[in-house]
Amino acid sequence: MGVDFSEEWLRNQLRELNRDLPRVRVPLARLLEMDNPSVETVGGDIHYFDKRELRELAEILPSELHEKLKLPLVFRRSLEVGESIYFLDGGGAEAEVLKKLLGLEFTPSIQQRYYTYKPVITKLISRFPSIVVIGVI
Repeated sequence: MGVDFSEEWLRNQLRELNRDLPRVRVPLARLLEMDNPSVETVGGDIHYFDKRELRELAEILPSELHEKLKLPLVFRRSLEVGESIYFLDGGGAEAEVLKKLLGLEFTPSIQQRYYTYKPVITKLISRFPSIVVIGVI
């Protein structure tokens, strides 16, 4: 059996689209302690955070979330679900932050996976561009 060229091509395309995703996500509290807050990306580059954005985020959020919230916030667009739906990596802390930052009543979920919509992400990126990364699943 040979490798299906179209499957291999698609895998390579998805890998390229996701090269800016973080290799690991770091708690807000730890990023605030760093001189140059950053994380390594899957593609081997460095994603830098704006220290001003991190401080503003820390002021908005309750202190108990500073250690639980891991950044950057990663949203993944699913090619299967629809163009405007993005799933949020992480759990309750990330969903709570999304609600708090954007004044939402709740963060919807499907099978314990939180999601939101493109206009919500656009609004978040316009306010905190260095804390958001988008990928594709």
